[in-house]
Order: sequence, then C-alpha cells, then structure tokens
Amino acid sequence: MENSGKKVLVTSGKGYLASYIILELLKRNYHVRTTLRSLKKPEKYSHLNNLTSNAKQYLEVVELDLRNEASCVAATSGCDFVFHTVSPSPPKSSKDESEIVQLAVQGTLNILTACLKNKVPKIILTSSIAAVMVGNEDSVCTEDDWSSESACPPYAKSELLAEETAWKFYNQYKDKIEFTSLCPGLCWGPLITQNSFTAGEIVQLMMKGQLPAIPDLSYPIVDVRDAALAHIRAMENKETNGKRYIIVSDCMSAEEIMDCLAKEFGRYGYRFPKVKAGKIFARLAAIFNPMFKLLISAIGSQYEISNKKSIDELGINYRPVNKSLLEMVYSMMEKNVIPDKRKPQPRL
Repeated sequence: MENSGKKVLVTSGKGYLASYIILELLKRNYHVRTTLRSLKKPEKYSHLNNLTSNAKQYLEVVELDLRNEASCVAATSGCDFVFHTVSPSPPKSSKDESEIVQLAVQGTLNILTACLKNKVPKIILTSSIAAVMVGNEDSVCTEDDWSSESACPPYAKSELLAEETAWKFYNQYKDKIEFTSLCPGLCWGPLITQNSFTAGEIVQLMMKGQLPAIPDLSYPIVDVRDAALAHIRAMENKETNGKRYIIVSDCMSAEEIMDCLAKEFGRYGYRFPKVKAGKIFARLAAIFNPMFKLLISAIGSQYEISNKKSIDELGINYRPVNKSLLEMVYSMMEKNVIPDKRKPQPRL
C-alpha cells in the first residue's frame, strides 16, 4: 500500500490539530508515531485508536519529554518526517513567564537536534499566527512579517522565539535537513476529542454565558481540517522546503462571532451579551477568569491577514469560518462539553 513503509512522528498527539493531522496520515496509510508527556491517563488519547480502521495497525503512542534531548532522539528514531506541533507546558505552579518561553524554545531545539542526529529528511513545524501578527495591525500580514517581541504576551512570545530558533537551526544545517513552518490561526471545527484547546475554550465561555461583555477583538480563524490538510501537503511537497505558510481562512471579530452564535442558538435559550468591553473591563474580569488575562494585550487590535501563499502553493480551498464555528459548537453539545439546551433539561 502506498506510504505504508513510511513513518511519521507527530508530537503531542492528543492535541486538537495534532489529532486531525494523525487522522489524515492514517487515511494515507502512513505509519504514525505520536507522543505524550505521560501514558498514565489513556482516556486523554484513547480517541486516537478510533480515528480509522487501520489505527491499531499503523499507530504507535510513546512518551516524550521535550526537555530531554535523549527522549527526543528516541522518539524521532527511524522517522521519515516529523511534525512538531506543540511546545512543552511549564508546571502549573509556574508563574514565571520566562519559563514558558524557555521551555518552548528548548523543546523545539531538542526536537530539531534529534532529527539531525537521526537524519530525518524533513521537519514541519507548527508555529502560530501569533508569531506573525502581533504589532503588525496597520498592514496586511504576510509570511514576511514577524511579531514584535516587545508587544507579545507570553504565549505569542514563546511561539515567536521558538519559530525563530527553528529557522536559525535550519539555516545552519539546510544542506542536511528540509524544513517548513506553518502558522495557523485559531482552529475551529468538529471535535474528535473532549480534550480542551484554546480556541474551543473561548467559544465555550460564550456559549455558557460567562462573557458578560463582548471583547473588542479580532480572531484569525481556520478550520482544523484545512489546517491538517495544509500540514500534509507541506510534508509531501518538496517545493515547500525552506518556506513559511500562513494558514488562516479569515478573521472574525468577537462581535461577529457572538452574532453568528446568537442567530443559530438564541432560539434554544442561549443568551449573549451586546455590550462591548474595553481593557479596563478585561483587567477586572481577569481577576475571576484567567482567560481574560490572555486577551488584555490584544483588546482593540484588528488584523488583515493574507492567505494567498497557502492557496497558491498548497492548494487549500478554505471552508467558511462561520460554518466551522457552528459545526464545532454542535459537536461540543454532542460530546457534553457544553450544555445542550436543545434537549429537555431534567427537573431537580
């Protein structure tokens, strides 16, 4: 069978986007090795075994500590391609923002070094649109743009510096390894796992009525299925070597998102705010919900982002983001991630 002899590593396979990348690889009969920090909670990754009929035959799950170079060498051994999809998370007790950045950079460097030692032919890095757009609100963002480090909150800074580190590594060893980076926006679409993810958490807050006002924000969005396909095409196409791709369908403001949700779900009793929130409100809200702390620096920012390169070179035909949003919410209801008010509620 085509591709059945090729092995692909996908780091952190329980992730939302990573799960879809694994799905696309299995559909193409690649042998897939994916990693988790720990295998002690199989419920976190059990969905992977049900992705396709050949998952049990073609899928391998192993532990990986991205902070440990030897662990990275073991995980990348024998692989034809490596997708590095996530940065390592610091301990929950950590309050040091520099630790978040340091872990992201070191984890990326460890994977790249391991790939070089194992002579992995090609690496595909999942960066983020956060490494492109922060500080570039006054222009149309393209792959030539990089976020301003001084303007980045911790997450964006970690993505920025990790990707910069990867490109420095590639430029040093480009005669020995191929490399492509992708910068997706927030991923929306149907859930295939109940594991939490940032884009989903934002919408959950909206659906649960936990946003008392509408943040003055603009979100770059992509359907998770389009993002996964872009990764596969970047892997399989030799012409993508040494290139960077923005993977974004469109931008939606929080107000547009609320309007879309209200039109679809207002009839079921879901309620959404109509008042806009500025930075003062967000700072107060952050006291009670940490999510607002992540949003404060972006309040008031509006972005225009070009996806032309991914359309022309990867052939991505992007799905409409409002459809992706609604599909995600309906799947959240089906998986009991949010209350399904379409169904009769039990009496207490």
